[in-house]
Amino acid sequence: MLRRFLLGISLALLQRSFSSMEINCSTSSTRNGTIYSVPHFGDDSCEFYWSTISDLSLANRDEKVDDLVAASNFTFLQTYKCYEKIKYVLDCYVKGKKNATCSADCSQSAEVSKEPEPVSEGTRQYWLTAGISSVFFLLVVGIVYYRCPRREVNQDIEDRVSPA
Repeated sequence: MLRRFLLGISLALLQRSFSSMEINCSTSSTRNGTIYSVPHFGDDSCEFYWSTISDLSLANRDEKVDDLVAASNFTFLQTYKCYEKIKYVLDCYVKGKKNATCSADCSQSAEVSKEPEPVSEGTRQYWLTAGISSVFFLLVVGIVYYRCPRREVNQDIEDRVSPA
């Protein structure tokens, strides 16, 4: 019984070591940074790792390096800075590992700041106009409401309800 168990574990580990395969990776440069993407092979039980060629961890299933990475998941990594080589590992334990080495042409890429873009003057004027208009509308409604003669309405209701 113990032999069967050990043989089963040995075969599983042997199969796992042979099941590591290289997958394709594509890259693109955008104004928001560089995007590295791979096909979707895993499921929720898989772990993924994105790192530089010098093994600087950029992102995994649980976290990302916020100063370097804009977004990440199982199939893509978006970085603020262009890296010529990025390593990707998808480890699905039972199904094995899938690896990719992403290559990007960084000669035309500019580093993107993670600072939000400043709000343009036109957008500020829009919110200012909307705010002033709302205050003016509420002021007019309030004046009309409080200036309306309510006694005549109440007296008219009382006359209708009580017999004369």
